[in-house]
Formats: sequence, C-alpha cells, structure tokens
Amino acid sequence: MTATMLTEHTMVVLVSKGKVVSAITDDIFNEITGEIMEMPKDPLLEAEEIALEWLRNAQTFKFDGIAGTMKVVNSVILESYPEQYVITITFECAHPGYGDRSNMMLAQVITEHTAVIVVSSGEVQNAVIDGGWDELRQRERIISELLPP
Repeated sequence: MTATMLTEHTMVVLVSKGKVVSAITDDIFNEITGEIMEMPKDPLLEAEEIALEWLRNAQTFKFDGIAGTMKVVNSVILESYPEQYVITITFECAHPGYGDRSNMMLAQVITEHTAVIVVSSGEVQNAVIDGGWDELRQRERIISELLPP
C-alpha cells in the first residue's frame, strides 16, 4: 500500500557529449545504478571516533583503562584552517598515573581521567590528560611562560 503525497526532491544531472553521465537525487540516490549512496559522515562525529580510537590504543588507557568507561563529554570545532576539533573524553583506569607503568608499584585505586584531544586533517595533533600529561609525547606537559622583565 502506498500513500499518495507530493514530495519535493532535488536531482543533479551531469550531461557530457549529449549523454547523461550522472544523476543524483537528494544527494543520496544514484538514478543510473538505482543504489543509495553512502552518506557522508558528520566531520565532528568522525573527529570524535578518531579521538576515541586513538585514546583506546594510547599508552595510559592501553595499560589499565577500564573498558566501557570512555565518554565524550564535550566537542568543539575551532575556527581555523584546516578545521581543528577539540574532543574532551573522560575515562577510568585501575591505577593512578599515566603511560606504561608496568615497572612501578601501583595502588589499586580506580582513577578518573580527562583527556583533551585535538584532531585535525583526520589525525590526532595533541593529547593532554588531566591538564598535565602529554599523552602524545609520553611526558609531563611542558608549560612555558614568558615572565615580564
């Protein structure tokens, strides 16, 4: 059973040398092949996926991160070129500290962390955990400050 109603559509047709070479309706349906095209991903959601996957495989989470605790709590698109996405993710680890701590004596304390990850051009450019640990370079974050004379 089909309902009869008027529906607006937009079709883009490309003609070359008198032949139709492309006909796409509503940016999703290929009229020539009769197939629905893959929808483009939302760039912010794609940046979140990149950040989550990167963090999942980074040293701190890989060492003792607790599965299922990662949560995106904030996402911001910076006005820059290329666009930069700042993704804030919280997660828990079974022990305090950062990076690979396999040669250390560790307390059994569930520790919540907050990672701020910058994604640009499909890659992680910067990743800082708890404001002080540079997860990308595996070292304390270096904060330089210019002092007045």
